[in-house]
Amino acid sequence: MNYVSIAIGVTALLFGVYTLYARIKTPIVLKKLDAMKKAFGDRAGIILHTISYIIVPLAVGIIFIITGVNGKSII
Repeated sequence: MNYVSIAIGVTALLFGVYTLYARIKTPIVLKKLDAMKKAFGDRAGIILHTISYIIVPLAVGIIFIITGVNGKSII
């Protein structure tokens, strides 16, 4: 087991889950979402925010956790 990779994975996973939760419960908290909506339009801003702040951290977190449990390091 590589505990550093697991810790990074858990952190990324928690960030993605928190952002998803905040977006569902109180989207007013997400200032970057508003900035992306203003810069790219409503639909494109929401899509870019979802990909960059929810999907990517969740995927990276899962990959890092699996890699860490297998005893390897991505870093």
